Amino acid sequence: MSRVEIACFSEPGPAELAVEFLRRHGVAASIPAVYFPHRQGVPATRVYVKPAQAAKAVALFERVLAGEFADEDPTHSSSGGLGAALAEAILPAPGYRPPTVLEGFAPLIVIVVVVVAVVAGRAIFQFVTM
Repeated sequence: MSRVEIACFSEPGPAELAVEFLRRHGVAASIPAVYFPHRQGVPATRVYVKPAQAAKAVALFERVLAGEFADEDPTHSSSGGLGAALAEAILPAPGYRPPTVLEGFAPLIVIVVVVVAVVAGRAIFQFVTM
């Protein structure tokens, strides 16, 4: 029986939520039993569905990403509650903003500043002790 990959998650928790969410909406979804992250290069948990149900699965994920289930109770055992839990697991927090370019380079900038300070400090120390 052939399957198509419908989603890929970096952690198994959201992938399992996605599978259960899809199953409660009538889509036969699964995660492969054999998992070899070291062979794939990047650890990932993939979700597969039947080819005939791929369009429905994509539509359901689009609804989750659009926030359609965000106001529902994630602790409720209904399919809507699973949608809210899935949205909470995969969507960024409401106040989240991606880091700026400068913030992305901050660790590198700190390292360069520390190296320059150490070199300059040694040079000053050698000059003073001459």
